[in-house]
Amino acid sequence: MIRALAARQHGVVARRQLAAAGLTPSMLNERIVRGRLIAIHRGVYAVGHASLRREGFWMAAVLAAGPGAALSHRDAATLHGILNGNARSTAAPSCASPTTT
Repeated sequence: MIRALAARQHGVVARRQLAAAGLTPSMLNERIVRGRLIAIHRGVYAVGHASLRREGFWMAAVLAAGPGAALSHRDAATLHGILNGNARSTAAPSCASPTTT
């Protein structure tokens, strides 16, 4: 059950999901002690190992932020193929104006 959930979520699960699936706090702690769950953020764990791809880290961040959270800005654009994952951008205040000489 945990592996199937993690497989759908890029290798990560949230404590609240595990509790909803029936894991008790002692069952969760046992898995943490044995290294089957590795803390990534408070209440978010990698399953089996911490070698996550960027999608796993993104998912972990969204899970840590709680229900209703979503990936946004550059990472969301990269996820959806709008930006290249190596793209860099520069932002400037909207009140900035070019100077003329």
